[in-house]
Amino acid sequence: MTCGTAVDLSLYQNLLKYTAISSDIAGSAIKALKRHLWYLCPEMVTLAIFSDGTPKPEMQYFVEKLLAVKPPDDLKLPQDLYGTGFGKSKFLDAIIERTRLGNSVTGDSWFIVQLLEMDMDLLNDDIEK
Repeated sequence: MTCGTAVDLSLYQNLLKYTAISSDIAGSAIKALKRHLWYLCPEMVTLAIFSDGTPKPEMQYFVEKLLAVKPPDDLKLPQDLYGTGFGKSKFLDAIIERTRLGNSVTGDSWFIVQLLEMDMDLLNDDIEK
């Protein structure tokens, strides 16, 4: 399965570089792309694990960051939201050329895992396989 998480992050970073050539075009494209980055929020970024489009080094870094964060014991809803109840997801403060998928990982990244009852034993597998 290919998901756009890593690909779109790369596109965003390339558009940042393109601002040196045409700030108007890059600015318009970045503005449009920002409206479609919902999967870079902590709750959804975990789906990048299942993408064939995520480069291996990026995947390794992501998995290390995810495993370093202990999921809350009783995660029924994401905790770090704007507002109350379901609220609005928090995104990275800024995406720069060095931003990596792992930078979006928080305790809420385990929400989709628990919600979909995913078997995360695959995180213990060798990424290079």
